[in-house]
Amino acid sequence: MKSSDLPLKETEQDADGMEAVCVWETPSQHDDRWQVVGIDWFKARGMRRVYRRAEYFGHLCLNMDVWHTRDGRLLARFWSRSAETDCYAYEVTAFEPPQCDGEYGENWVPKCLRHVFGNWVLSEMPFVYPHPRHSTVG
Repeated sequence: MKSSDLPLKETEQDADGMEAVCVWETPSQHDDRWQVVGIDWFKARGMRRVYRRAEYFGHLCLNMDVWHTRDGRLLARFWSRSAETDCYAYEVTAFEPPQCDGEYGENWVPKCLRHVFGNWVLSEMPFVYPHPRHSTVG
């Protein structure tokens, strides 16, 4: 089976004009001060999970958990149970919680973190979704 024969999720354009594999239900927040910084894997004890997402591609499931710490930091983990998947942890620096009346969900995921998550998903499955930035052809 060729990769072009595989069913793909609906796509949209990301900030770079490339097709994004992850489709979001709500518009993202953006602030030029926010940056996504790689951090060591963390224990989430005492934190509040504000968002969880799973992208399924056949038997492969790629996950994102977003956590809000007691001191106001926003942390995220990208993970999978697949042994061949690289897992990462991130912090969104200078993040300020959204005005959402105590509701948690997608509105807690800023544009910069959505972009990093989409790139991670693509990097973990270039055989499913060919992408110029992740091409294995010379």
